[in-house]
Amino acid sequence: MVYSQNISNQMNDRRQKIGLSISALARLSGLNRNTVGRAMRSPAHEQFSTLMAIGNVLGVNIGVTQQRTKTINAVREARAKYKATELVEMAQGNFALEGQAVNEEEETRIIRMVVEQLLSGKNIRLWS
Repeated sequence: MVYSQNISNQMNDRRQKIGLSISALARLSGLNRNTVGRAMRSPAHEQFSTLMAIGNVLGVNIGVTQQRTKTINAVREARAKYKATELVEMAQGNFALEGQAVNEEEETRIIRMVVEQLLSGKNIRLWS
């Protein structure tokens, strides 16, 4: 299967708009950094599964379905929510050990605050 250079341009443009480095994209997609770099330069020679893994992180549909590509904001918000939930749950675990954990409503409020902070800060915090 041959993929056009246009796909490469679209993926690189999207990666940059999201604020994601090649290294972070490799880590999040579970691929080797060299593989991701090569795929971003010349997708025509990459396996479909490689492009799918990269597309999943970028919120881009590489497949042949009629699904729509996620907006840049939707990709960033999903990552911020994932990361915020991960951070708050880790803190909750520590607080629970000390008998200071918060209730579910308060945890949800804290997650929303962390999401806002992640989205307003530098991209490196969002993707690290």
